[in-house]
Amino acid sequence: MYLEKGMNVIPRLSKTLWVFVFISFPLLAQQRDQILFDSRSGVLVGSKFGPIARLQSALSDALEKCGKPPITADGKLGRGTKRAVMEFQACRLGPRDVKLSQNGEVTARLWHALMPDDPVPTVMERSFVLWLSHEGTDYDRIEWNFGTSDDASALTWGPYGATIGYGNEVRGIFAKVLSEQPGLTEAIFGNETSVLKQLVRQPHNAGYSIVKAVFEDPERRRVWQRMFHALGAQKQVRIAYDWYAFESSEWLKPPLRKLYGLLSEPPTPTEVDFAFFVDLAMHMTISGARIKRAQDALAAARARHALSPGERRRVISNALVPSSQREDRLGRNVVYYVDAVGIEQLRQNEKQAWLAHGHRMSSQCGLSDTEFFPDFLR
Repeated sequence: MYLEKGMNVIPRLSKTLWVFVFISFPLLAQQRDQILFDSRSGVLVGSKFGPIARLQSALSDALEKCGKPPITADGKLGRGTKRAVMEFQACRLGPRDVKLSQNGEVTARLWHALMPDDPVPTVMERSFVLWLSHEGTDYDRIEWNFGTSDDASALTWGPYGATIGYGNEVRGIFAKVLSEQPGLTEAIFGNETSVLKQLVRQPHNAGYSIVKAVFEDPERRRVWQRMFHALGAQKQVRIAYDWYAFESSEWLKPPLRKLYGLLSEPPTPTEVDFAFFVDLAMHMTISGARIKRAQDALAAARARHALSPGERRRVISNALVPSSQREDRLGRNVVYYVDAVGIEQLRQNEKQAWLAHGHRMSSQCGLSDTEFFPDFLR
């Protein structure tokens, strides 16, 4: 009956509308089948406050309704979550139903089945999982750097590596939080609130010595670990952290502008380009000299042949990898071009660094070079 009604209205549909219909249906099907997260090549470590954790929580509830054991919503996507997805699917679907997942990967279809009112994770949210898998510090975690090769950074906090001492991003985040929510910081930091205010009010170069006094007292050090754990659990603090990273002009914006400048020629930056550039900006200094080196390398490579987005990132990687922490940075870079060039085409040093760094791929987070992601800084 519905087919007959549809046939009756066909003559009244404009040519433009039919083009839209025939193009949209395949795109909608593709979106439903889109892979959002897949741990096939290395465990993905998302935030305990992020989309993987939200999906795990919904999945856990669904498993319990099926009489299955729940799972932990920790944001880490590995074998346990993959098994849980397959158990949920076996419990929910009949033999003729469309599969939500082939091998336990998180697809858009699975996401909608578990959380129909939640939009699928954005490019930013999916890229974030790769960044955190590399960086290792969630919003509620700090690492002390005194006595390490990164001693000048003093302390590192959160997913983008905010520091005290070298970059002093923590100072800027605290300034925003203290101005907008003074009661919150005082409730969490108590007597240590005065130290936060010192960090904000004192000159940039005072941060190192202020925090070192905390580090040298084992009890205060443990107190600070607990306080940052509580601070990062607050949604408004995470919003302030992200704002300072991407909206202020004091942290990631300036280096990202330089990196986007490398793509002054077409085509438009892709989703993987975006994820790659943010990973670079959060982990290394993007100096003018390094940008010039990358520009020269790109010009030389383009003179030989046209570059695909993946090949372009490979050239930029080779030009920007610093002599210090070379293997670590190279291992992170390969993640963003191994899908494009292929594992078998990696050089020996690239493959070794990539394998040592978790052998992840950008496609594990559904990031693609066929989808454009225009310069979000404009």
